[in-house]
Amino acid sequence: MQLVEQLLHFPAKANVLYVQPSRRDPMIVGSNEANMSGVDGQALLALEEKCRKTAYAQTSLNASCDLFDDADMLSPYHLIVIHDPRSLEPLLTARLYENRVCIEQSIGRSLDQLNAQRFSTGKVQSPLEHIVLIDRLSGNVHNAVYKRFRALIHLQLYCEIFRLRKNAHFILMARHQPGMTLINRYVELGLKPQWDALHHGKQHTVLLGKLNRFSSPLELSLSVSAFEVFLWARKLYLRLFAVIFTHLNTSTNAA
Repeated sequence: MQLVEQLLHFPAKANVLYVQPSRRDPMIVGSNEANMSGVDGQALLALEEKCRKTAYAQTSLNASCDLFDDADMLSPYHLIVIHDPRSLEPLLTARLYENRVCIEQSIGRSLDQLNAQRFSTGKVQSPLEHIVLIDRLSGNVHNAVYKRFRALIHLQLYCEIFRLRKNAHFILMARHQPGMTLINRYVELGLKPQWDALHHGKQHTVLLGKLNRFSSPLELSLSVSAFEVFLWARKLYLRLFAVIFTHLNTSTNAA
């Protein structure tokens, strides 16, 4: 019942931005709903910046300029922005890109080395051809909506990544923390640790995974589909409720 209650009251909205290097010319991908509600690409970009700065203020990372202005990007990339449309507060954001040079700079090794390491296990594996890196994952952890709906908000992030790059291998970099809780959480999702790398002055573990190979082959796909169907049904329900309420209110005033 708690999950049903959360789903019925889930307020978050996800948008994907296609952005040029140095955060220029943000374009909303795949939806006009943000524009319809008065939130354009620049407004979403500002929400992403606010969320990133809020999240990284809580860490001990060396905050160089490119941590916030994306000056390290050499080609267009995607920003995923999940926000509360009622308060216009950002909840969770992430950056996703495929540029090989940028990926290798972040992970501290070449992708050829990554392939060689996978083949050294002796298992039959195909070469990694389509790889994306997901970084700058930033949660507004002190926000009341984020605290209440954290699991659903992160599922919504996975929905957007899954929609963008369903069959890609992806790389995440987990910052070392006491107890390695973040790394363990990613391992539970099916990602495999590859090596440690120094990133912005802090030790990280590089992990590799594939979105359609979580705990079971269909688990994420079914979760994404069910979640999207629910959001569509809830939207329809709310619109019908608004029409009925408006009709009843008009009839009462006429009487």
